[in-house]
Amino acid sequence: MATVDTAALQEMAVKHLWLHFTQMAGFDPAKHPVMVRGDDIFLYDSNGNRYMDFLSGLFTVQIGYSHGEEIGQAMLEQAIELPYYTNWTYSHPRAIELAAKLAEITPDNIDRSFFVSGGSEAVEGAIKLARDYHGANGQPMRRKVISRKIAYHGTTYGALSLTGITSIRAPFEPLMPGVRHVTSTNPYRCKYCADKGGCTLACADEVEEVIEFEDPSTVSMVIMEPVQNAGGCFTPHPEYHQRIREICDRHGVLQVADETICGYGRLGEWYGSQRFDYEPDIITCAKGLTSGYQPMGAVLFGPKVADALIDNKRMYMHGITFGGHPIVAAAALKNIEIMERENVLENVTRNQDYLRDQLLLLWPQLQIVHLSRNGTDAAARIAELAPDLAFLDIQMPGLNGLQVAQSIEGATRVVFVTAYDEFALQAFEHAALDYVLKPVSEERLARTVARLRATLSTPPPEAAMAQALRQLLAPAASP
Repeated sequence: MATVDTAALQEMAVKHLWLHFTQMAGFDPAKHPVMVRGDDIFLYDSNGNRYMDFLSGLFTVQIGYSHGEEIGQAMLEQAIELPYYTNWTYSHPRAIELAAKLAEITPDNIDRSFFVSGGSEAVEGAIKLARDYHGANGQPMRRKVISRKIAYHGTTYGALSLTGITSIRAPFEPLMPGVRHVTSTNPYRCKYCADKGGCTLACADEVEEVIEFEDPSTVSMVIMEPVQNAGGCFTPHPEYHQRIREICDRHGVLQVADETICGYGRLGEWYGSQRFDYEPDIITCAKGLTSGYQPMGAVLFGPKVADALIDNKRMYMHGITFGGHPIVAAAALKNIEIMERENVLENVTRNQDYLRDQLLLLWPQLQIVHLSRNGTDAAARIAELAPDLAFLDIQMPGLNGLQVAQSIEGATRVVFVTAYDEFALQAFEHAALDYVLKPVSEERLARTVARLRATLSTPPPEAAMAQALRQLLAPAASP
């Protein structure tokens, strides 16, 4: 590998590269990690440091970092044959083959693919497709969308409107009208059943209440991730999505599964909706479709939607220049082939219980502090009062992740954070536990758990934790 001038790259980054979801004010180039190589489930920066990528890129690299040559060869062959063409009226073999392959692995009611460049574009496409479907059925006033609080569906205009994270919406308001946000499936903080000893599905019933209040003839779609990622990976009640399916059918509303994160094996099935045994009308997906080796997304749907447009001779007036790009489609096909060959889905289901059980064994060692206070001064107070917290459950709108990162720079035992404000997560991505789909052995998982156990072996004294909690919450009562 060629010698890398880290300092020069860091200086160019701060001068010319505007980073995503990053506070650029006060940006210190010397502390900016530059990733230069990937192998298996590991990343290497320009200083030679190795990172175990538990975040899977951005919940993206399902097959790990070792398949560049194989996927690159497929892309090279496609570039020689046909480097680019569009799916506007025309098509090409790789897009056709990929659409056919997706029809094999999607839920039984899905058999059509509309390709785009990423997850946000897929959500935008779903919004327009749902409106077009209702227009074809003579109900053009069905334009409203129901999403969930704290849910993340992207950052383009329509997708951001559906996103339920106030702090990233507010700077760009007013957004698309007609979006309503309902309670998410967070059992720990659920206003309906946190103290009931179990889920009552009242959060699902809230969806019906909102539809009825808004007038069903004005509601177009309900969009939800099978497992909501933002806020802490909220696993729903096993019957939650089935109840939503019944509600949507009762009121003529389309059910959309945003599978941008859950899709392509992350829950042990090709799609999270299969794991929870429901059939959405539309699926949006991206990320794992190519394992991040190329940018691609898709809007997937079936005869219910397609036939309405075809029977009414209605053209879907939407298109993306790079949607279904032949080189990208070749990469997606090869990625799915690799996932099948290496039994990635089976690896998830084989190891999920073991990893969960091992992590639960660590629970008694975790010192937990729950923070529910507004205010950007919280980060500094965390550093002052409890710099070595092992576990933070932060629910603070407006908390700046960069402030937290700088404040706890010397902390040694910060392991995991769930945050109402997505920005806070960027401070802890190096330590957050996520699902690694690349087939790994039980031995490797055991070594990883052992490292976590060693990290947590000397938690802060309970008295210090209690004092920190009292002082953090003293000026303002928890909501």
